[in-house]
Amino acid sequence: EPVNLDGLINDGKSESEEIKKLQKKARKKLQKSFDKWQSQFYPNPDDEKKIEKELLAKVAKKPNADLYFELAENEAKKQFYDKKFDKIRFYYEEALKVDENHIKSLEKISYSIKYKQPLKAIDYYNRLIRITEDPEHFYYSYIASIYKENEEYDKAIAYYTKHIINKPNRFGVHWNIADICKETKKDALSIFENIATQVNDKYTYKMLYELYFEKKNYTKAIENVLLYIKHSDEQAHNYTKIANRFFEKELYIETIKILEKILDRHTRDNRKMVSYNTIGLCYLRLENPNIDNAFEAFKKGFYLCKKEPVIPRNINVCAVKHLQAGNLDKSLEIFDFYLENIEDVADARTNGDIYNNIALVYKEQKQYKKALEWFEKALEIDPKNELYLQNINSIK
Repeated sequence: EPVNLDGLINDGKSESEEIKKLQKKARKKLQKSFDKWQSQFYPNPDDEKKIEKELLAKVAKKPNADLYFELAENEAKKQFYDKKFDKIRFYYEEALKVDENHIKSLEKISYSIKYKQPLKAIDYYNRLIRITEDPEHFYYSYIASIYKENEEYDKAIAYYTKHIINKPNRFGVHWNIADICKETKKDALSIFENIATQVNDKYTYKMLYELYFEKKNYTKAIENVLLYIKHSDEQAHNYTKIANRFFEKELYIETIKILEKILDRHTRDNRKMVSYNTIGLCYLRLENPNIDNAFEAFKKGFYLCKKEPVIPRNINVCAVKHLQAGNLDKSLEIFDFYLENIEDVADARTNGDIYNNIALVYKEQKQYKKALEWFEKALEIDPKNELYLQNINSIK
């Protein structure tokens, strides 16, 4: 509530007394609400004893698995130093005597004894597997973790594998298999290949890609990347990172396959533009460059982000490649596209290079007057450019 402290600012004693009054008023008003909120973290032992007494009276009349489960949960609510874990487990065991398939009790007790009584915990988890179809549970994985803890690695791998097959597309379990294989020198590749024959699981394909890439078997690596993309709905930037790995290895065909596969998954035009630009670069860097495909990719990138300077420069490269190959008409077609669509938005330096290269095409065609006109246009942009000056002197 608003409080008027005017006149108290310079009076430390009065201010202190006013604050104490406010605190007292707040405690009186809010104490019950605070105690109720705090009780969920620090329950009152007397309340728990009262609840336990009531539940035991009900159990005495008619034993019931749910009642025993409530007794166990009530015991678990007590403050840490007052908990009796044997008593908690006893109530869960009693619930299972009444109903051996009581799911909530099986879950709780199996988790609580998995380190002290691993075989019994495994038995409970296997029972849960038989009686529930709930896909949210990781019972196979829990059993596998017990075997892993006890260094029974073959059994651990077998149950992690069952988890993947029965609950596919769940992240995390695959790395447990990989860790065991790394530690025990087992063949992770054959394990995941076997899983892939039984289920379409995106993380299995991703793991296979990683393993094959590490072994430099890039043919199999790209096969599994494409399967990973097919069975996954992740955002495009996750796959772009993979494409970049292939690009860095100069595996340009593989890079193109990945990027073309994910173009429709981009949510932002600038990221889509980057993919088109990379596709264009891949076509240019092939052993037998495909200039036309590169140009088409750069054009698509340009239409998405017209102010991106790298695209006009790469379109210029395409025209120069045709010029160097003697495809003068194709070179001029690209320059015509540039002049019609890009010239007005490109930076001056790129325009200067374009004008110079157009002049070189006309020079090759022995149209020297046209060539001179374009050389002079280039020189207007950069009067001290030595290359432009040499070309003008040459044409003259």
